[in-house]
Amino acid sequence: MFLLLTQLVQAVPLQMTQQGRVLDSSGAPYEGLHSFYFRIFDQEVGGTMLWEDLYVVQVTNGYYAAVLGANESINPLDHSVLSLYPVYLELTIDNGVALARQPMQSVPYAQMSGVAESVDGGTVSASEVLISGAPVIDSNGQWVGGSLSVDWSNVQGIPGGFADGTDDVLSEAQVDSMVSSGALDLASGSSMAGEALVTASSDQDSLALFSCSEGQVLKYDTFIGDWFCGTDQDSLGVLSCAQGQSAIYDEGLSGWVCGEAAGALGNLNCANGELASFDNGVWSCQTLDNLFDQDGDGFSVWDDCDDDNPSSNSKQEDLDCDGFLAVDDCDNADANSTIVAEDGDCDGVLTADDCDDTNASSTILLIDADCDGSLTADDCDDADPLRAPQFEEICGDGIDNDCSGSDAACWAGPATFTTCGQEGRYPPTQSECDSDYVGTILQGEVSVNAGIQTWTVPATGLYRIEVYGAGSGSNLNYSGGYTGRGAYLSGEFDLTEGETLKILVGHQGDESLRVGGPGGGTFVVTSSDEPLIIAGGGGAARDGQNDRDGSGSSSVDASDTTTAKTGGDGCSGGVDGSGGASCGYPGGGGLYSDGGDYSSESQGGRSFLNGGEGGNCSSSCYNNSGAGGFGGGGGTWHDAYPGGGGGYSGGGGGYYAGGGGGGSFNGGSNQSSAVGDSGNEGAGQVVISLIQ
Repeated sequence: MFLLLTQLVQAVPLQMTQQGRVLDSSGAPYEGLHSFYFRIFDQEVGGTMLWEDLYVVQVTNGYYAAVLGANESINPLDHSVLSLYPVYLELTIDNGVALARQPMQSVPYAQMSGVAESVDGGTVSASEVLISGAPVIDSNGQWVGGSLSVDWSNVQGIPGGFADGTDDVLSEAQVDSMVSSGALDLASGSSMAGEALVTASSDQDSLALFSCSEGQVLKYDTFIGDWFCGTDQDSLGVLSCAQGQSAIYDEGLSGWVCGEAAGALGNLNCANGELASFDNGVWSCQTLDNLFDQDGDGFSVWDDCDDDNPSSNSKQEDLDCDGFLAVDDCDNADANSTIVAEDGDCDGVLTADDCDDTNASSTILLIDADCDGSLTADDCDDADPLRAPQFEEICGDGIDNDCSGSDAACWAGPATFTTCGQEGRYPPTQSECDSDYVGTILQGEVSVNAGIQTWTVPATGLYRIEVYGAGSGSNLNYSGGYTGRGAYLSGEFDLTEGETLKILVGHQGDESLRVGGPGGGTFVVTSSDEPLIIAGGGGAARDGQNDRDGSGSSSVDASDTTTAKTGGDGCSGGVDGSGGASCGYPGGGGLYSDGGDYSSESQGGRSFLNGGEGGNCSSSCYNNSGAGGFGGGGGTWHDAYPGGGGGYSGGGGGYYAGGGGGGSFNGGSNQSSAVGDSGNEGAGQVVISLIQ
């Protein structure tokens, strides 16, 4: 594809017409509607994008025309972009690769606009102004041209007083000087700050009209509503008191008399350190202790709860002055709070009404009469503290502990989980397990999904779980031949009523004339597939093998550790829940991952999480080799390639030697195990017993 650009037309309007012709890689011109994505950059390569817009353009015989900057209000293409020249236009068509950028050139008349010959209207923005090359206004906006000569004749609208050319207008300083240097004669009615000025003739002060005799004073008579001259009747002025007497007002005489004031300070004779104290109209001498500790209890009045009561407390020890010291008060800032002697946990509830007066969060008798922690409204028997919805049911104690309506019967146990009569690599069905458990404690208690048996714990308690991994299938041509044995494990577990367990009972591998199938592992896990206890299955013995190890260093018996046994020719067993390696021979399946495959006719065992199906065997299975047992037992291939046993970790495949036994896992307490000669030769099994 190539692009032919015409010159861009730049004019005063904010749009630009862009034209060209586009051809595809074969030289054929474009036709129809196409998307054109225009972008303007400040560099030919890289740089910063200054403007962009997308247009849908009609193309005819490869020719197109687009008006850039058509949307002036939202996306204008104005001088803010073009002033950053040189600028380059980039075009992308139909989301393809961007074409090489082209410089944007000016047409001749647009080029001439760089030098303006005249300006008519509008705003001029310039860094400086020059006339004939000489500056007249500099970059600071200051006039730097020649001196200006202005005559009054050049000025229009001059006030009359200015036409003579004489400066005869007073300044403010001149006015201030004139006012302060001599008297002013203001016209009648003059004002200051809007208020009329009062003169001697306009002042209406009536007191100035009076001329009183000596000893008289001006008095106002409300009856006549005016002032008058009268005699000063101040009786104190006529008193002539003796030495030590004072003017005293006598209510009976309604006048002032000379006398001695009761309790007068002059009569006091205070000792050194005493102060004059006025109390109930009488002055007396008092010590500081008497003044500031009236009850003499050693607490100053400001620190005493009651300064008239010597038995009251200090505020330092009894802030709320309720009569109880801080150590005995639940809230020493609240006089209405309870005290520790009556409310041990200071929860505001008295001991007699509190279920636990040492626990501020405990319930109270008013809403939990038996104090079992269950409120009366929620309790099936609020008079019996042994019965409440939050309690666990204890079977056989004759008490409905959890308020379920009846006492739970104790579980009879033990429960024995089997293969439900199924053999080989495929899982049992629901109907097979229903039939197999008729008449047992598991009748109607087990649900089966793809061979995994689900069982609900009937009562809370400590349980013992025993698991048996399955042994490998028999080698019929060699009656004395050895078969790989599954592991036995036992552990104790705390289980809760209603908890769900998932159980896979391992199947024994198929029997064969030459190589029997490996045994499957037996699994007990939680509903979330967390392992509790798992027993590994036995690996397949090679054709004619009559000992555990055969010609290799492996062991066909299962392991009681989490690491599975190595198969013949050194093929590694799985670890930590993984399947056994194939090394060209089928491995056993683990908890999490499958065993390695030899071929589509001899697959490794599937993991527990992938269904636990046993590995298949080669054609003519019965005559040559047996399939692996359900529970991850690996497949076999003729008489040369025995598979590994299933388990927590899958056993490694074998080559002219036995396949490795599967690994085991025990998450319980009081563990025990048995492998080798003491291991399990037959089908797997799970036994669950309630200990207490």
